[in-house]
Amino acid sequence: MMKNKGSRIGIFMLSALFVMVLCGSTAQATEIGIRYGRTNIQGKDLFKGMNDLGNTHLMGLQVIFDFLPILDVELAGETYEKDFSFSDGEFDDVITDGDGKISDLIILGTAKVGVPGVIPFLSHFYVGLGLSAHFLNVDINPINKSFVDKDAVEEAIKKVAGESTEVEWHGVLGLKVSLPTFPLSAFAEVRYQDVLDKNMPDMNSAYLGLNLKFN
Repeated sequence: MMKNKGSRIGIFMLSALFVMVLCGSTAQATEIGIRYGRTNIQGKDLFKGMNDLGNTHLMGLQVIFDFLPILDVELAGETYEKDFSFSDGEFDDVITDGDGKISDLIILGTAKVGVPGVIPFLSHFYVGLGLSAHFLNVDINPINKSFVDKDAVEEAIKKVAGESTEVEWHGVLGLKVSLPTFPLSAFAEVRYQDVLDKNMPDMNSAYLGLNLKFN
């Protein structure tokens, strides 16, 4: 896990800006939009004794570069947060109860390929693959028990809690609807994300989005 959150976000934002300038200079059209949906966080990967975190709100922005009628490259930013509680959580050899919060800022890059849709020229299905960076922050508040050493609990939790950067790959499936002479398009998308660090949670997400197109 990489530390120093400010510098990490700065590096990724500069990299994203470079890609945006490069893609924007060669793309046939550019789309800018918003998205909103739900994500299911599989929190049991954080530490032993913890169940899935469940669903929470997901929101974000995206920039889409249209290179060919069937090929788009998307850069997106998303965020979510989720409160949780646990009992008999295992941190090394320490077992305790408690609660906490996980928050995440995600920067995603995805290549999408269109396939024939249900209404030719107005809509199309697409599939895509990409990589993302997660800027995670995990707060854990243990419930002190008389038979548990407080210092031992705090030291064990430090290995899980705090800030980190994780890399994941993801796959998407979606449907996009647009009118040839109208600058707006809408899409519905589902995404599976697999974080490469197995100590961090995987996610399944579904969301709707709206884009404004510039030629």
